[in-house]
Amino acid sequence: MKNNKLLLLAGLSLVILTACSSKSKTGIIPGAEPTNGIERTELEKIESETSDEMGDTIVFNLTGKNFKFVMDGTESPDLRVKKDSRVRINFTSTDGLHDWVLDDFGAATEKIETDESTFVEFIANETGTFEYYCSVGEHRTNGMRGNLIIE
Repeated sequence: MKNNKLLLLAGLSLVILTACSSKSKTGIIPGAEPTNGIERTELEKIESETSDEMGDTIVFNLTGKNFKFVMDGTESPDLRVKKDSRVRINFTSTDGLHDWVLDDFGAATEKIETDESTFVEFIANETGTFEYYCSVGEHRTNGMRGNLIIE
């Protein structure tokens, strides 16, 4: 009886470890959008809008392409939020290696390849205009940047 319980416990541990290892701690899921527990239909609804409020979180869905960020067809979009908002950047690369960096708030995604997605969250606790950019190679110099405007 004791051996059966040990086998059951070992099996459950293996299942849990396997499930947990399919997603890294950084939010990167190769070839998929970061859902963070969100049902696929909910994620599609979020992606269909420029920004959305997820509870108290303002969500922006950005795409990285060669030397540009794009959101709903707009290149290098200004991202506007109110002071003290929680901001979530859902970031997908559709063309090459990219990341999303905002130095002033210590916010940055991992560098991701084509068809990968990641996200970063931070609190916009200071008013002003702050530049976000891609830190890969000369991408920033070549125009892969935009502004976060906090009012």
